[in-house]
Amino acid sequence: MAISSEDGSGRELWRRDDLRQLTNPAATDDGRVLVAVRADGSASDGGADGESDDDESGNEPAGEPGIAIHLLDGASGETLHRILVPAAHGPVSGLSVDSDGRIVLTTGLGAVYLFD
Repeated sequence: MAISSEDGSGRELWRRDDLRQLTNPAATDDGRVLVAVRADGSASDGGADGESDDDESGNEPAGEPGIAIHLLDGASGETLHRILVPAAHGPVSGLSVDSDGRIVLTTGLGAVYLFD
């Protein structure tokens, strides 16, 4: 959900109930929003862009959904891009983006993923 505070009203700009968010979102310098979500191959991960939810071997760990990072338009909430995190599962402990656009995701299982 995005809330506008420009006019002091705190009105809702948009809401994405279809994404199963795993951590706090991260904002980019250009007003876009990154969010780590559960990627289980169903519509609940917002994965309608045609990308597969399988890891590089073509399989997810049995019974464990994966993780995807969505880049959202900060004004509309629309998914602009989706990155499937290869072989990632379990809880997410952090998500950040630096001023050069590099994305780092860490999991509670000790994995660190860096995307340039």
